[in-house]
Amino acid sequence: MKYTIYKSAFLLVLTLGIAFVSCNDEWDKHYEEDTFEGADVSMMEYLEANSDLSTFTSMVKSVGYDKVLQTSQSFTIWAPVNDALVDVDLTDETLVKHIVTNHIARGRVGTSGIVESLIKMQSGKNVGFEKSGDLFTFGHAELLQQNIPVNNGLTHVLNQYAPYLNNLKEYIGDLEGLDSLKSYIYGNDQHIFNPAASTVIDIDEQGRRIYDSTFIDNNLILDAIGDLANEDSVYTTIYPTNTAWIEAYNRIKPYFNFPDVLGGEDYSEEMTKYTLVKDMVFRNKIENPSTYDSISSTTDTKYYNPAELFANTEMLEASNGYAYITDLMPFSDTVSWFNKIQLEAETSATRDNSNSYPFIRTSYNSGLDISEDSYLYVEPSSPNAKPSVTFSLDNILSAKYNIYCVFVPETIVATDTIKTEVSFVLTYINSTTGRVRRLRVTPSDNVVKADGLTKMLVTQFDFEYTNVPYISYDEDENVTIEEFPVKLEVINEVTDAESSNADLKLTRNMRIDCIKLEPVLE
Repeated sequence: MKYTIYKSAFLLVLTLGIAFVSCNDEWDKHYEEDTFEGADVSMMEYLEANSDLSTFTSMVKSVGYDKVLQTSQSFTIWAPVNDALVDVDLTDETLVKHIVTNHIARGRVGTSGIVESLIKMQSGKNVGFEKSGDLFTFGHAELLQQNIPVNNGLTHVLNQYAPYLNNLKEYIGDLEGLDSLKSYIYGNDQHIFNPAASTVIDIDEQGRRIYDSTFIDNNLILDAIGDLANEDSVYTTIYPTNTAWIEAYNRIKPYFNFPDVLGGEDYSEEMTKYTLVKDMVFRNKIENPSTYDSISSTTDTKYYNPAELFANTEMLEASNGYAYITDLMPFSDTVSWFNKIQLEAETSATRDNSNSYPFIRTSYNSGLDISEDSYLYVEPSSPNAKPSVTFSLDNILSAKYNIYCVFVPETIVATDTIKTEVSFVLTYINSTTGRVRRLRVTPSDNVVKADGLTKMLVTQFDFEYTNVPYISYDEDENVTIEEFPVKLEVINEVTDAESSNADLKLTRNMRIDCIKLEPVLE
């Protein structure tokens, strides 16, 4: 099966229960009228005149922000006193720039009306500005002085500095011991030319357009599991160290054995790596996992044991959430990736019928525990026809499953106890070229019961190759999906003689609820 779709990126938007404050007309008007009258010194002049802020002032100058603060634009500075910076390595240019830009915001941000806010800083980080009683804090540092007016903004004085915190993606890049995770996540970074946002500025001699180019930074993996670089979103993550990654990779990879025609070894490696990260991101901050009954990853895998999931981890605070680091991959196989597979017979989009007519029937008010409250009714297309129906099954791993077919009894519509007999044909991939084989199976007990649901074991089967869809991209960013689906044909085995013998009470009708594949753990 092969078809093409267009790739789309999913924007995960999280609503914070706190306000974001930035430069706006109301703030400017308030402080121009109330606080700024008589302020005749600039931001830099104020800093240079205050000996208690000399360390921070020198840091501002060392990264060139003194020139920025001398412009006519409005800024707010939260300036740490000298004692707060005694342990800072002033020769570390990156650290100094991070601290300086983490204490400067555009616009005038005073304490009036502040309760619990996040301020967008020049560092790109959102730092908390809060009031508790008569105390104001900025990133957990206390304000010693507040709302000091200068002619191009406001200054607050802090007893500590607000540390620059990595965001959740930056932690992957900076923390020791996460090299395997870093290689995979950062290896999917893309810097893509965006012609729609770029401006044509000239035409060259060959008549080709010359652009003032605009590029988009993108990461397909983070598009799927969460934009961990987004300072305005909040997540909790579980990061495997190299030790956890290598153990889990070696354990999981055999389950993704692709035939060469569907990507082979390369796609096996890619699917294994994605499986390792697909459930490592959760929405919002999870500070005490034991207080949760359950949590769901951003890819909608639900865990009912949050305390166990986060056991043996070390928590780090990020600018946009929490990162938990672990040496033991905590995601259970049969919860995260080696899942049960259930195909509803009545809603199968790739169902084929032979010698039969299919109908969807409701089980409402029947008293039977039928999934989705409906089932597929199959009747022969003629009195002597031997009906069958074939289902395509997807996302089966290279693993062992018990395969079941669940039948609905005839008594759902009749009082007479009528049974039927069935057999099956399993079609599966059996070569690296994608060739398939058909296996005829007649269960030792192939009779559909007259009363109650029949969960019939078709067979236990060890699939050599997975049929997870193979996804590839062309140069225009279109996505091609290819697969060789596993198929299960359900065949009615009631003979003409049995069907015509009323005493046997056998029917060629079939009522199928669903197909189930349950993982076999060894």
